[in-house]
Amino acid sequence: MKTWVKCKACGFVMEARKLGEVCPACGVPSKMFEPYVDRVSEQRKRILDRHIHPVIVHAPQAFAFFLLFFAVIAPFMSGPLRSELVITIGILAVCLPFTLVGAFLSGMLDGKTRFRRYTTPILMRKIVIGSLFFVLSLLLLVVIQARPLQGVGMDVAIILLSAGCLACSMFLGLIGARLMEAKFPG
Repeated sequence: MKTWVKCKACGFVMEARKLGEVCPACGVPSKMFEPYVDRVSEQRKRILDRHIHPVIVHAPQAFAFFLLFFAVIAPFMSGPLRSELVITIGILAVCLPFTLVGAFLSGMLDGKTRFRRYTTPILMRKIVIGSLFFVLSLLLLVVIQARPLQGVGMDVAIILLSAGCLACSMFLGLIGARLMEAKFPG
């Protein structure tokens, strides 16, 4: 069985046998470490240690960022570059809802593994914001599919929906970061 230690300065947890002269996270001397006992079962720990949800959520975050970025610069472009940006926006808009489904499912697995239920206050907030993110991504897809109607109003709608998607992504990331070390014991 592995022996774990925790840095008293920053909270970094690592295997004791891998500890060198300093904390790999914050650089304080190794004397700042104390024994650590993980309260999570080995089976649940194996699932959580794969970091499935934190890894999968990076795809929709990146798509939301680049959708907004391209939507903001596209109206200022002309000719082939504008056409290529419009196509890129369309492709990202088609992919975004699918990546959100993957992020949602991995989040449900992560939440169930961490807390054994989905109804904790923070998880419920994440579900609501994630659902809003999904709805906005679908609306964005519908607006982009109607793009032949082009015009300033269409550009503004795409920018606003993209900004809403990015805002949801940011809020979910901030909430999720606070949960990285939270786990129900057992």
